[in-house]
Amino acid sequence: MALLAQYAESKPLEGTGRVALPPADMEKYNDMIRTYLPHHPFIRQHEFGNAVLGSTVVARAVYHGRSISQDRLVSLSRQWRQ
Repeated sequence: MALLAQYAESKPLEGTGRVALPPADMEKYNDMIRTYLPHHPFIRQHEFGNAVLGSTVVARAVYHGRSISQDRLVSLSRQWRQ
C-alpha cells in the first residue's frame, strides 16, 4: 500500500523499507514495481479507481507519517460524500 500511495502522489517508489533482498534481487524487484504499478487495475494516471481503495491507501499512509497532497484528500472526501 505504501507503493500505491507513493505512485499516486508521483513520489519516488521507495516502499516502507520492510522488503530486504540481496542487491541483485532488490533491483529486479524494483524493476518489476516500476513496470507493473502503472498497470495496476485500480489506478489510472496516478489516480485511484475508487474511493474505497484510495481512502484505505491514503489513511494508511497518513497513519505512518507520510505526506499526502491536500488535493487528493479533498478529492477522496468528496467521493465519499457522494
